[in-house]
Amino acid sequence: MRNPLPVQELQEILGTNGFLHLYGQDQVLFVSDAPRRISQEALARIRRTMTAQGFTAQISPSNLLLIDLQPGRWERLLCSFPHAEAVSVPADDRWLDVYALARLLMRHPSALENQPMEMIRAVFKRYARKDGLPVLTPLLLSQCAQKIRCREPLPSALADILVFWLTEQKKEARI
Repeated sequence: MRNPLPVQELQEILGTNGFLHLYGQDQVLFVSDAPRRISQEALARIRRTMTAQGFTAQISPSNLLLIDLQPGRWERLLCSFPHAEAVSVPADDRWLDVYALARLLMRHPSALENQPMEMIRAVFKRYARKDGLPVLTPLLLSQCAQKIRCREPLPSALADILVFWLTEQKKEARI
């Protein structure tokens, strides 16, 4: 399954100056040890390049580079998936929670700037992992139920992403 995150682009910016991994928490997408391995001048150049290409790059207290997408880049990524009007019930029971979450999000649209980005990042981090979304979605469904009770916006931008993921799963199952 294709990873929709700009991993290759970030690896090209970093070069051999440090690793690039998905960050373990959902406040940002990626982490790199580049600040520990290169000069301040080289790090400043890398950060300027990242900023110019639509990324944020902050140095953590533990001297790691925390990398995320700028809001405009997030919007472009989210809009790169085809818009889904409806989704059919999946044949595989493992995908039912993903289906249920997609349907829930379709019924609760909200402006992107109000949506919980941690939930959006969580989905993208697990999108290309085998069974990543089926394992994550029960937690997201629970979080969405809590947000509905508190009248908070849901990560509705994920609806199209989840429907696209389900479509890809159906295609892969046929092969």
